Amino acid sequence: MDVQRFLHHLQRLPGYKGQLVHVEELPPRPPRCGELDPPLPPALQRALAARGIGALYTHQVRAIELLRRGQHTVITTGTASGKSLCYHLPVLERLLEEPQATALYLFPTKALAQDQLKGILRLLEALPELAASVQPGVYDGDTPRGQRRTIRQQSRLVLSNPDMLHAALLPYHPNWARFFAQLRYVVLDEAHTYRGIFGAHVAQVLRRLRRITDAYGSRPVFVATSATIANPSQLLEQLVGEPFQVVTEDGSPRGRKFFAFWNPPPAGSGRPWRRSAVDEAVALMIRAMEQGAQVLTFARTRQQAELVFRYVQEYFRRQGSPLAEQVQAYRGGYLPEQRRQIEADLFQGRLRGLAATNALELGIDVGGLDMVIMLGYPGTIASCWQQAGRAGRPAGPGATGSFRSEAGNSPGAEAPSRPRSQRAVGPPATGSFRSGAGNSPGAEAPSRPRSQRAVGPPATGSFRSEAGNSPGAEAGATFAQLPAQAEEPSLFAAMQADYPFLFRQGNFPAGESDGAGGESLAVLIAGNDPVDQFLMRHPEYFFGRSPEHAVADPHNPYVVRRHLAVAAQERPLEEQNAGFFGPQWQQHAQWLQQQGLLLSRAGRFYYQGPVGPAQGVSLRHLSDETFTVVLLPPGAAVPESAGAKRAVWDALLGRPAAGEQVLATVDGFSAPELIYPEAIYLHQGNTYLVRHLDWEGKLAYVEPVQSDYYTQAIVEKAVFVQHAHLERFAAPGHRAGWGSVEVRWKTTAFKKIRFHTRENVGWGSVALPQQQLQTKALWLVPQWHGGSGTELAEALAGLCNLATTAAPLVTMSDTTDLGGVVDFQNFGRGTVILYDRYPGGLGYCERAFACLEQLLQMCRQLLEECPCRDGCPACVGVPQWQPSQATDPDLTSSGPMPDKEKTGMLLEQLLQNPWSAPAAEPAAVQV
Repeated sequence: MDVQRFLHHLQRLPGYKGQLVHVEELPPRPPRCGELDPPLPPALQRALAARGIGALYTHQVRAIELLRRGQHTVITTGTASGKSLCYHLPVLERLLEEPQATALYLFPTKALAQDQLKGILRLLEALPELAASVQPGVYDGDTPRGQRRTIRQQSRLVLSNPDMLHAALLPYHPNWARFFAQLRYVVLDEAHTYRGIFGAHVAQVLRRLRRITDAYGSRPVFVATSATIANPSQLLEQLVGEPFQVVTEDGSPRGRKFFAFWNPPPAGSGRPWRRSAVDEAVALMIRAMEQGAQVLTFARTRQQAELVFRYVQEYFRRQGSPLAEQVQAYRGGYLPEQRRQIEADLFQGRLRGLAATNALELGIDVGGLDMVIMLGYPGTIASCWQQAGRAGRPAGPGATGSFRSEAGNSPGAEAPSRPRSQRAVGPPATGSFRSGAGNSPGAEAPSRPRSQRAVGPPATGSFRSEAGNSPGAEAGATFAQLPAQAEEPSLFAAMQADYPFLFRQGNFPAGESDGAGGESLAVLIAGNDPVDQFLMRHPEYFFGRSPEHAVADPHNPYVVRRHLAVAAQERPLEEQNAGFFGPQWQQHAQWLQQQGLLLSRAGRFYYQGPVGPAQGVSLRHLSDETFTVVLLPPGAAVPESAGAKRAVWDALLGRPAAGEQVLATVDGFSAPELIYPEAIYLHQGNTYLVRHLDWEGKLAYVEPVQSDYYTQAIVEKAVFVQHAHLERFAAPGHRAGWGSVEVRWKTTAFKKIRFHTRENVGWGSVALPQQQLQTKALWLVPQWHGGSGTELAEALAGLCNLATTAAPLVTMSDTTDLGGVVDFQNFGRGTVILYDRYPGGLGYCERAFACLEQLLQMCRQLLEECPCRDGCPACVGVPQWQPSQATDPDLTSSGPMPDKEKTGMLLEQLLQNPWSAPAAEPAAVQV
């Protein structure tokens, strides 16, 4: 893909409105190789030679040397850099030397384990004797029961995931005694995913693993791979409880990559919001696919991914294009066989376009993609680089230390610390274009340096290129004519009017063919979110800032207590457990004893609770439950409960009953927003009507329908402050606190949203049980001096939106980790409450409370730098406080209309005087 010509082509065509606000070029990099001393065993050298690998990169050599010395090691090099060889080779070397030795590979997803198994088997093709001895196998929830027994009894290399280790290996460790007694290596692939609540759970699982291996007399070496984060050693020490060595210097080659910021234009004259990012992604994806590129679009929610897929496929079908069958969606909830088929189709080139959630963000081997589109800022700089890293092929010859099946390798090579040429950071008012490489995007002067940079508010519609081309330089070009629509104008008709340059017939003009191999493009399309718009105005913040710290709190009391109960079932708890579960483990054990789960005898704690405690602890979700979506034939009656459950089990075992089949799964947290009665459930672009939701049985019955609308849940929530642990004050009466709260929410209704136009065409009521969450929160109770209570509500709504989106910039957390509400009940006056969206809290609100003034200053900066006059979604936001993780964030819920002027007044009042240091543990919440 010749990226510069592609971008220049977009700018030169009629209809371009300045959407391309910044382009960053990451130059190619040659390989650097090293030598091992002593060298690998001859058998392994033959295996590498059979795979076309003649030398090892410097980072591979460094990692193998550390692991040979028995040092826990984390490797943080880039995409397709051969990180898998960093652990494959020392593991296989040890298995060759010790005929009884074993190794455990842990991956955050099943797909990664399957992907890495293929790489191991390819490597072992030249070592049939070792392959017969090692017998690598994947042991996860999809492994048939017969194969599980064989793997448990014979395999020396087991590939699994933390969930399976937690629920199926450690609780039954006597059955795995052979394996644990000889365990030499534990691999943690994609370790950066183990952060937040998931990381807290995984930290406890790994401590339980170390406790079991200690009992069997083995002390395995831990080796981890990670995308680029700011604190790899700290994260791994939090997870494992042992110090780690870090390998960061990347010796692998890299092709040229371009990173573009794309800001949608205003939705229309006088409207304070911009066009939908979904529309922009659809348009760019269609254009790139028509030019022969293989494109992956990352959506922030499941519904967004389904909508992008549906709209792109619909367009190609109307055009009669074979590309209609070469595009697909990919998200959580798809059945395993569906996911694996999609992955295989993408890797083998049968798919040219894919719309996915971050379920595909990790390093599954999907080959070298030409282009990645990110539909909105994914929440962290590290995650953004990770998604961008899915595009691109290594530069230079692929034989030298290159092992393409390593796609389990984390993206992120192109982190901001990489050398770049001339970063574009100029003031956002020039309206000109500049690529980060300093080269003209046009074919006219591909190597000529330029002095002007590409930035500028896209709302102006201004354009200036270095070559002096006007926007209408190709006015004689013809454009694709869409078929006439009998109903309302389609999305694609609207895009044809606004973006004719994206729908022109044919390929590039003469002389602009796609001929530059090894180049790739990542495009970040901004949403209306304040952080998205902040990055569009300040690309230097993104490109000049290091990736975030990844945080996993191994001492989260909610998590520790649940895993202590499981650990006691595995082996009685005793004094030396402090090294695994922290100095507070005895207090937690005593609390569990009071709950009747543990029994104390002679200084030991024994488990006496219900059978199988591990089954009641989910590592990933707020809810431990999973709902099954059952497909019914059209017109079929909903089965009785008992028969329905039998049908589900039959379908899961491959024996559908009475024409029913399992369509998908939904986690318990998302179920009330996706599969309530009368909801339209989107699955692979198709529409299904939810006929019935069996809340107790965790079953949703759906049937296929032809619908011209989808549904959006309306969720009501409230926060109740229970106890203040810390408080701060500022004159003339402002107060802030951090403490324990209970969050309650439920789905009460839904809207019917017409495809393409997004108009509301109806609504319905929903009666579902209320859900509750005990967590920690930050609250801010200002002393308002600005006018009426209505004006205060408008100011608080704006502040809540700003704080919810600015807090991740201050706390280095993810936008989905925090929720926010405006409240008038807890303290008798208007209050903004931010809360951790996980049981027991994650420490993010506590950190925001400690950095309260910095948080408020960031809110003021977001507000002041927005060019709007009265307020817009890019600053004070819209009447909502937290978009659903499951549905379309372009659609909004009800609430006070945020007011920019009043929000600014409130921020000035809050920052007028200094805030006191935190005062600890007040006796009670004063209202």
